[in-house]
Amino acid sequence: MQISLEQTKIELEELKMENEKLIRRNQILAQKITELSNKNEQLLQDIQKLENFKKSFNFFTEKFPNYSIEKFIDKFNYLENSCMIFSKRICDLEDDNRLIDQEKGNVEKKIEEIHYQMDVKEMEKDKMLYKYQKENENSEQLVKESEKYKVFYLDLFNKILNIFSKWTDKIKIFYDSKNHNPPQANIENPIEMLNILDKIITISTPERLQMYLRKIIVITNILQRKFFQENFNEKFDPDKIYARIINKFDKMENEKLVLLTELNHFRKKYRSAFITKKNGDSTSKLPKSETTIKLKK
Repeated sequence: MQISLEQTKIELEELKMENEKLIRRNQILAQKITELSNKNEQLLQDIQKLENFKKSFNFFTEKFPNYSIEKFIDKFNYLENSCMIFSKRICDLEDDNRLIDQEKGNVEKKIEEIHYQMDVKEMEKDKMLYKYQKENENSEQLVKESEKYKVFYLDLFNKILNIFSKWTDKIKIFYDSKNHNPPQANIENPIEMLNILDKIITISTPERLQMYLRKIIVITNILQRKFFQENFNEKFDPDKIYARIINKFDKMENEKLVLLTELNHFRKKYRSAFITKKNGDSTSKLPKSETTIKLKK
């Protein structure tokens, strides 16, 4: 019983393997059937094409009995290539024609521009000729007027130069030692000389003179009250007051010089005495500042 069971299992396994083989074979057969079906469909399509081509082929054999298909195809290829070559040549010729037309247009524009420039130059030539004729007609008059203006200019220049020289000599512009940068003009430029004269001229109006006079009176009264009270009741005379002040300043300057001389003398004397007593009592030495103060007193 055990042996028959084992044999049954073995047979069962063999049957399973056989079944798998059959299944695989069925799959392969199904794939072949599919491929054959596709080939059959393709064959049917080709047959249909041939059936459709049959009329054309019959027409071709009737129309060209001495031509084979190969020769006809070669002829067709030749004609197709020739057509392409001729088409390219036509395109190139059309491009050349376009370039020629463009160049023609440019040449025409240049010719028009040249004609226009010639017309403009002709008009300018006519204008210049007319202007020259007019200038030639008025040349003598212009020369006369130019000579007249030249004489007038020289007379005016000499007049300005004489006035400038006279005024600068009178007020000593170029010889004033106190003015380090005196106004100077280029004597070849009358406008510059007139500008200098305009700066020199000061117009005094009555109002300005009265203002200056009031200032002089106030200043002289202040100076007289401050420095010369003993002469306050004298008749007002600015010249005398200014002379007294100048004399007073001169006296003060002289007194100052005398005092400075005496001060220098005492300083020298003190220094010599200080050097001789250098080794003496230190308490007898006075600082320089104290000595200076005593001498000033």
